Amino acid sequence: MLANSDLTNLPTATWVYLAFYILTLFVHFVFMAYVLGGGVYFLFAGAATSKSRLHPTDARTSTSTPSPSQGEGRGESSDHQQSQPSTNPIIALIRDWMPFAISAAITAGVAPLLFIQILYRHRFYTANLLLLHRWMAIVPVLIVAFYLAYVIKSGRFERMRTFWRVAISGIVAGCFLFVAWSWTENHLLSLDRARWESFYVESRWIYRSMAILPRLLMWVALTLAIMPQLVRWQLWATRATESNDALCQANRRLNVLSLIGLISSAALLALSNIPYVDAENLPVVLQSWVPTQYVVGGIALLLACLGTAMSMRGPFTPPKLRPNLLSILALSAYVFAILKMRELHRIAAVDLAALIPQHESAAQSGGAIVFIAFTVINIVLVGVCICIARRALAN
Repeated sequence: MLANSDLTNLPTATWVYLAFYILTLFVHFVFMAYVLGGGVYFLFAGAATSKSRLHPTDARTSTSTPSPSQGEGRGESSDHQQSQPSTNPIIALIRDWMPFAISAAITAGVAPLLFIQILYRHRFYTANLLLLHRWMAIVPVLIVAFYLAYVIKSGRFERMRTFWRVAISGIVAGCFLFVAWSWTENHLLSLDRARWESFYVESRWIYRSMAILPRLLMWVALTLAIMPQLVRWQLWATRATESNDALCQANRRLNVLSLIGLISSAALLALSNIPYVDAENLPVVLQSWVPTQYVVGGIALLLACLGTAMSMRGPFTPPKLRPNLLSILALSAYVFAILKMRELHRIAAVDLAALIPQHESAAQSGGAIVFIAFTVINIVLVGVCICIARRALAN
């Protein structure tokens, strides 16, 4: 029987670790949304536009009588032209920024990984050990995705045949989906204490649960809601040089995808077990959070949907690509509400009363000043890098 409901308050150490965990997880999720959502979008949008129509002048040139020096190269050149991907500012941005986004997502994932080990030490470590090599496969899979992202970014990718472009895009998207599935699987296994013994005795490498699929699809849908808004901001911030028609189509396409992602994530969230928190197993101070997150999440979802829908209306101008501040705040509040409900669900399932002494012990180990100092240093360095990159683009 859990003693969580006997806790009337939480010590400062637990509050600090919990707050930093949710905050850093949010930052990681934003970058991860660009990676996973961008990878999925690139796969399907790239495959749909893999063969571009020849420009009329190019078509006349390709059908003209070849010179003797061209020989049999005419057919190869024609095939090469037909396999070129069509111009799409969204795809161009995703291709260019994907390696950076992967690096940023991995780097931003270090902090929540450290905080989760302090908050839920025993359960997190046990799930890692039970999944064993299947869990560690995340590392080589991410390495493959990272280097293939550079292949996609290169000019050689444009010269590849359609089959190879789609295959490489599929591998990259598949790698990201594998990592997302692995984290979802690890999280649910850490909460399923009753399955640990049989999982170990049978030497399983894969945890099966009916809760995995709806939860995984919910996170994927949420990335497809966030990624378009990030790309819109990129198109606006980089002062995209495409025509107004191309930018108008990009703006509409991104907003439609974001709206579908928001609605789908809400439907899949209802199918997952995240919202159904047993408040009686929560500390007294956290029990009031459950209805609060329902209200905040619902209002934020509604505002985000309305803001996204309104961004598609009216005459288009390039500055309209800039995401509306209200929509961004609403989308952020919606994600925060889901992350909080996710943690409340986990806290209700673990013996938090037994973990609190470990939190207080870790807080007395020191390192807070070093942590804050390096956080400030990293923020400054990131700002310097952004300024250098913007200056280079301007020149």
